[in-house]
Amino acid sequence: MIKIAVYTIFLIGGFVATSNAKPMDTRAAENIPELRRIVENVRKGGSLSQKDRNFLIQCLDSRDPVLLSASAWIVGEERRPDELLIGKLNAIQKTKLDDMTIAFVRIAFEKVEAKAHGQRWLPSKESRNSTNLYLMIEATRALLQENGMGDQTALKKKRLDEMLFINAVSEHLSSNGVTNSNVTQIILFDERYKLLLSILQEYY
Repeated sequence: MIKIAVYTIFLIGGFVATSNAKPMDTRAAENIPELRRIVENVRKGGSLSQKDRNFLIQCLDSRDPVLLSASAWIVGEERRPDELLIGKLNAIQKTKLDDMTIAFVRIAFEKVEAKAHGQRWLPSKESRNSTNLYLMIEATRALLQENGMGDQTALKKKRLDEMLFINAVSEHLSSNGVTNSNVTQIILFDERYKLLLSILQEYY
């Protein structure tokens, strides 16, 4: 069986450690190309088809952290929030989840709420100050894109390297007691997170 090696990041006594997590199995990995297609369509302003919705429900039901997190991102970015998918996410968030999935589900709900009020999403204070490092990093990414590092197209053109992004994130998070090494561990060594970012077409 072909497996994709992934790592999990967790806090122990104030520092971040990496360990082998359950690998993504072949069946889960086979969903990645279709997720990439849907992400690209959503980024271009496209709407989800019924086939897309059925596929995302399968990804949410899979309980795989990468598939679940990517699906949550899509739900949050969809122009017209889908009540069925939102309901699935709401049920999922009440179960035991890893920190990465918790972060992307939380952000998805913040985006849905912002759309409901006709507002542009910006990370909440709770997300920016969360003890969940994935949530803090993604919230900081959004703020950097909003306040000086440009949109995704600009980021892609700049090809900002990982260390520049790490330093920018670290500067924003230092007031919360998050060290550079904590951020570096996740951005550089969490292969599961890096795979997710590649699906979402996020750039440093």
